[in-house]
This record gives sequence, structure tokens and C-alpha cells, in this order.
Amino acid sequence: MTDVSLSALLAEHPCADDEPLLHALDGTLSAGEARAAAHALAEELGALGVGPGIGVAVQRPNDTSFIVAMFAVWIAGGVFVPLNARAPE
Repeated sequence: MTDVSLSALLAEHPCADDEPLLHALDGTLSAGEARAAAHALAEELGALGVGPGIGVAVQRPNDTSFIVAMFAVWIAGGVFVPLNARAPE
């Protein structure tokens, strides 16, 4: 058995970049769009100090941005901590 990271699910998904990958009521992201968005956000998180073992609380609606944020945290090495999107600030 080989070790596989959760972020590899997106990075190594067999979909071509132009194939639809994430679907939600707000629209669809292609595999390439999802990968690019997750990597861009992961870079921002890294610049903010997110790394292995750092918890990142994410409060997003149930749309494609939630999945992108989840993968971005994992790519940055952080621990994804989902917050209820309906919870008051």
C-alpha cells in the first residue's frame, strides 16, 4: 500500500483540464479551473503561514468554492476545519 495525500485526489484526478469536475448550483468548474484555483489559494495560505498541522477554519456556502478551499488547505499542508455556513458571524 502506498501513502496518498488527500490533495492528490484533485492533483492526480484522471480528468483532463477541460473536463467538468465540480458541479454545484452555482455552476461547474473544470478540472483545470479547480486545480488552478486550489493551487492559487494554497499559495495565499502558505504566504499567511499555513503549513503542516496548522488548522484553517473555512466558512463557505455549499458550492464549488467550498471544495476548492478544502483542497487548497490540504495542498498547503494544513488541517481543514469546516464551519457551518449558516452560523452567525
